[in-house]
This record gives sequence, C-alpha cells and structure tokens, in this order.
Amino acid sequence: MVYDALNEAKEGTSKPLPVDEDLPGMGQFYCLHCDRYFANVSVRDDHFRTKLHKKRYVF
Repeated sequence: MVYDALNEAKEGTSKPLPVDEDLPGMGQFYCLHCDRYFANVSVRDDHFRTKLHKKRYVF
C-alpha cells in the first residue's frame, strides 16, 4: 500500500486531500515521505529542497 501511494505521489495522480481545519494549510500541502503538513505550497516546495527531505526521499 505504501509503495502504491508513493508511486501515485510521484506521478501526480493522487486524489486531493480532504480538508482538515486542525492541520496547517487545512491539510492540503503534505509531504508523504516526511509525514508533514505545510501552511502553503511555497513552504512545501522549499521543504522539498532541504537536506532533511532529500535524505528521506530515495530516488
């Protein structure tokens, strides 16, 4: 199941996330590899370039 979810995230075919008011960014900006939610898309994209994310994300 995890392998399928990672492949969907890599291909961009995953379904939109459900809205959750208790999470940062209403739960819409999520990093599957690091299991973190972000406030907006620019913060998430900055996270993708960090050493922490690259260490967890195996190409």
